[in-house]
Amino acid sequence: MPNFDCQTCKQKFYVSEKAMAKYPNWQPKFCLKCKKPSKSFAPAREENLTPNQVLAKYSNGPMNGVFTDGAAEPNPGPGGWGVVYVVNNIILAQDYGHDGHTTNNRMELRALIEACRIIPSGTQSIIYTDSELCVNTCTLWAKKWEARGWKKKKGEIKNLELVKELHGILKRRPEIKMQWIQAHSGNKWNEYADSLATAYRRTEIIEKFGEKFDLVLDRAAETNYCEHCFSNQWNSEEVEGWVRKTCKVCGNEVDIDMKEELKDIGSFDEKSDVERLPP
Repeated sequence: MPNFDCQTCKQKFYVSEKAMAKYPNWQPKFCLKCKKPSKSFAPAREENLTPNQVLAKYSNGPMNGVFTDGAAEPNPGPGGWGVVYVVNNIILAQDYGHDGHTTNNRMELRALIEACRIIPSGTQSIIYTDSELCVNTCTLWAKKWEARGWKKKKGEIKNLELVKELHGILKRRPEIKMQWIQAHSGNKWNEYADSLATAYRRTEIIEKFGEKFDLVLDRAAETNYCEHCFSNQWNSEEVEGWVRKTCKVCGNEVDIDMKEELKDIGSFDEKSDVERLPP
């Protein structure tokens, strides 16, 4: 049976030979779970879960990337945005904010801008958003609007200052890509970003961390990830009392003083441990 890779969740899915025979040139891009629903179906409703409730309930979807969401209820009205930066299913950074009077689209754009700010410079990453409008704005329309002096053929460009700011960031940082993800369909980190965006509706206090590059890098080090590409795949060799770790993905080298490392974890013995280190 033919199999394909879903562009949203990155999982393999299968299509029957009968269906492929019926549509000979068809190249499926999305599994049934991630396929955009027909307009005849009502959109799924958000559940207003806390971040901890989201983590307890959901496990599907991409496990790497930066996930964003924005919300306003009523629209326009009070709103919020949320961003979570995840590598190998571990949170490296998260942030969220609130505006007393805004729109859903403004909060979606604000979330994308904040997402770019927490990705260290030069780090390749995908930003996931459930706003098709934002994806099309950034990948299809903004370049044309800029060429016309930030004018559309018809009508005004809404939220122009945010569109220009985001477009400028993405032009300067080609290592950042943007991808649409279906809302409220069980994608764990999209649901988590939604929970951050709607935190203003609840009384909970959510920890913010990784708002600056150095904090993101510190957290990467704590979780054994490369600070350049955030891979956790290493080659190691002992070099004169040190261990040199080389990232398998980008070649970044990290030297670790084994004497200091053993002292830090309380297991260093000057006589026995020095003897087993390389001379």
